[in-house]
Amino acid sequence: MNEVDKLIRDFENTNYFGYLFFVEYDGKKFDSFDENPEGKSLKSEFRKLLEMNGLKIFKGIQQAGRTDKDVSAKENILYINSKKYIENFHKEIDGLKIRKIVRTVPFLEFPQMVSKRFYIYEYPQNLIENDEEKIKSNCEKLSGKKNFKKYTSKKGEKLKNHIREVFVRFENGKLYFEGDGFLPQQVRIMSNFILNNKMKSLPGEYLTLEKVEMSEEL
Repeated sequence: MNEVDKLIRDFENTNYFGYLFFVEYDGKKFDSFDENPEGKSLKSEFRKLLEMNGLKIFKGIQQAGRTDKDVSAKENILYINSKKYIENFHKEIDGLKIRKIVRTVPFLEFPQMVSKRFYIYEYPQNLIENDEEKIKSNCEKLSGKKNFKKYTSKKGEKLKNHIREVFVRFENGKLYFEGDGFLPQQVRIMSNFILNNKMKSLPGEYLTLEKVEMSEEL
């Protein structure tokens, strides 16, 4: 244990460490993101990987971005608290790979520390109905800080706040989304409007969480 790690424990006056796991995964390998008794979930497989390494966690697993069924990630971040000091660690299980582990302070309200999320939607070219000019016009129309209530699911409509700041662009046949937060199914519904002028959610298998950006407080 180095001096920085000792300072973390002394500062927090606790026996716990906070850990950030930078993960990559294939969403099609999982039935859901959150743990559930009826299928293979991203979190349950992540927990299994921790247990394989003898790592017990305190309370639950927090995430920088919750992804829907079939949605993949080039980089998401999972956060846990544990008393164990991690050194050697097996970093891969079917469909899930840990790219990096960072020690930080424990007991964070982690999702609140995410400042931006970046998504890519790559829909098959033969299924796109709008031409490039129309697509780029729709991207400009939907970019900015506004109320996105119409671009969400029934679950999302029940939320109190629908204001988000989102910017979207179209390059090389792909839609790139950058936002301070997204409503349930927002990216997939916006993608269908931009590409096809339709308001139905497109399949999750073509959506990838590219990365997340943390606030400077972390």
